[in-house]
Amino acid sequence: MLSNFKAAGLKWLGHLLLPVLLAALAAAAYQGQWLKALDVLLYDTAQKLRPATAANNSVIVAIDEHSIEQLGRWPWPRNLHAQLITLFADYKVETIVFDVLFADASIAAQDLALAQAMQRHGGVVLPLSIEPLSSTGQLLEVLPTAQLFGAAKAVGHAHVDCDYDGVCRSFYAREGLGGPAWPHLSAAVLPANTLLPGARAGQQGPLSPLWIYRDYHNFIPFSPRDRVPVVSYADVLAGHLPAHYFNGKTVFVGATAAGVHDILTTPVGRMPGVEITALIHHHLLAGTLVQRLHGPITLVVIAAFLVLVLGGLSLLAPRPFLLATLSLVGLQCAFAFALLVWGHRWLAIAPVIIATLLFYPLWSWLRLELAMAYLQRALALRLQHPAQASGLLKKATPVQPYTPWLMASDTVARTVNQLDSVSMAQEAAHQLLQQSVSGLQEGCIIFADTGRCYLTNTLAQTWLPEWHSSDVKDLNQHLSLPADWPASIADVFARDAVIRCEAQSAATTFFVQVKRCPITLPNRFEAIVAGVLTLTDISALKASERAREETLNFISHDLRSPLVSILSLIAHQRDAGSNVADMPALLSDIERYANRNLAYSESLLQLNRAEQFAPVQKAAMCDLLAVCEDAFAQVQPFAKTQNCPMQHNYVGEEFWVQGDYELLQRAVVNLLTNAIKYGASPKGVVLQLCRDNRDATKVQLSVQDFGAGMDAAQQVQAFERFTRNPLAGSSGAGLGLFFVKTVITKHGGGITLQSAPNKGCCIACTLPLQALDFLTENEM
Repeated sequence: MLSNFKAAGLKWLGHLLLPVLLAALAAAAYQGQWLKALDVLLYDTAQKLRPATAANNSVIVAIDEHSIEQLGRWPWPRNLHAQLITLFADYKVETIVFDVLFADASIAAQDLALAQAMQRHGGVVLPLSIEPLSSTGQLLEVLPTAQLFGAAKAVGHAHVDCDYDGVCRSFYAREGLGGPAWPHLSAAVLPANTLLPGARAGQQGPLSPLWIYRDYHNFIPFSPRDRVPVVSYADVLAGHLPAHYFNGKTVFVGATAAGVHDILTTPVGRMPGVEITALIHHHLLAGTLVQRLHGPITLVVIAAFLVLVLGGLSLLAPRPFLLATLSLVGLQCAFAFALLVWGHRWLAIAPVIIATLLFYPLWSWLRLELAMAYLQRALALRLQHPAQASGLLKKATPVQPYTPWLMASDTVARTVNQLDSVSMAQEAAHQLLQQSVSGLQEGCIIFADTGRCYLTNTLAQTWLPEWHSSDVKDLNQHLSLPADWPASIADVFARDAVIRCEAQSAATTFFVQVKRCPITLPNRFEAIVAGVLTLTDISALKASERAREETLNFISHDLRSPLVSILSLIAHQRDAGSNVADMPALLSDIERYANRNLAYSESLLQLNRAEQFAPVQKAAMCDLLAVCEDAFAQVQPFAKTQNCPMQHNYVGEEFWVQGDYELLQRAVVNLLTNAIKYGASPKGVVLQLCRDNRDATKVQLSVQDFGAGMDAAQQVQAFERFTRNPLAGSSGAGLGLFFVKTVITKHGGGITLQSAPNKGCCIACTLPLQALDFLTENEM
């Protein structure tokens, strides 16, 4: 009993508790970013699969090697930047974003020229930086000079957030010391009331001017195929590019030359900071910045998904379980990648994947524990309750080979080995039961209280060939059972009733019995209740009863009537007194009645002998030609008294059959006698013996008369017991043709009748011939 509770507890643990625990663990890992290394690895892999971003709304004016070669060593005089701004003002470029710091004052005239150019353009955005002081480490916002700060349209930070591994994946749309006051350069070009995307920082305590505060966290979509148009600074100043090239574009000015630029590491490779800023600006306008899914709703969805999916996996068999686990991990990765690439939402899928992968070994271990508990319980139960036929089954069960010590030390292998021996004995017991049930002389069906069949033996299947249902309640569609058969089956289980009735099929009568059979098993609270239905073929018994009734009717009437007539004659003679002259007539009548009774008795005895006849393998052989000749000679005197000529047609060939000579002769005599009695005519009666023209292995014996014949109704009853021809009156026992049919059938033959009113009658009998080698063997 304790083992049952243990197994149930393990099963409950695997199906429900384990998925819940793993789901809670995955939710905690997601919230705490415990698997960030794996998450960013999957994130970077997905980024490499992204389609290319064509940032055609932006252009980078690069401070590249060519420009340094043409314009001189960096840093350049600020009047060059003023010339560039003036040129873009002439080109009608609305926004110019400088990714170049102007923190220190330069030559006053150059600073003034740059400031005036910025004021005239009115759309220049400058960067700031947040740097620590070298002496104290205190952070400081490094702004453009006051003159340039006042001339700029906006000032923004150019910071891109790099993770612990040095890879830049995200940025904050606003950040600053003492509060997130400064927008990112890419967002500074937008109107002031623009709603920024990204994850909010949430409520914070009192702000400190010494700390950096950030808000609107966004992840940057990268692709190895990203392309932002890049032109050389020197080429733009030289006027090598037409004005319309810059129409409708935001210009980003930044360094790309070696030793000048700020190269950052991204998920798809190293990239200049100005290009990253241009990409951020493009995705900001397109609304395609990536947002990391977070919050209570995400955690609940992840946990619910894992509980449902892992619970479903626990219901699978081992092989589908493994395949489904691997497929599920692949689908999870594919879903996360698709959501990131096309949905612009990052679901950190690593905790879900790890929980799914962890569930496989943990549930496999629990399943092994369940299997071991079941095997040990089954083994203990089997050893506790040995089968009664264990002595017989031991002989049928092969001896187990020697178990090596290594396998013997393995609990699983040892248990399986022991259970294998027990299972072989159980299989032998099952086969013994199956063969025993199949060997019953009765049809047997064992079924559940719902009607579903557990076991149907061979005889029941043979007797019910058209019953293909597995429900015993459908038997009334194939047998003439009571109308309330389904209700009666229910009563067998509900009220412990017993059904006993007769049922009729096409040609068989059955005795049907249905009983309730409770089966008590060890360690079970309730017994298993089954129904047992037995079918007994009582067709022969019914036929015997009908024959007995017919015989009793015959004896009570036909045999009794002559005796009553004899007694009446004697009583009449006694009353009339002794008259010698009447004695011959009296004796003649008594003789006639006695002979009739004797003939009746002889017919019954011969019929009983024919019915008891059972041919055996080495029964006597007889020549059917000799049988016909003897019968013909025996009946010929009677034919002369009836003025009925007789003819025979023999082919001059011996026809050897296996059987009883006297019964066959009597059958031929009955055929000839019936033909003479009821079919006498000037044409007479013809006896013919020849090979069957349809089957050369059989011989055909036929008797043909040319008398009154029979109609269809008479032909149907011609071979039945105690059936008299209407022309016979009260004479005859009505057993002649029935006797013939019985003899021919017992000898493995067949009989047919062809007749029509006023066209005579032909009765043909076929019997199997014996082969010559068989005949020679018996004669030897």
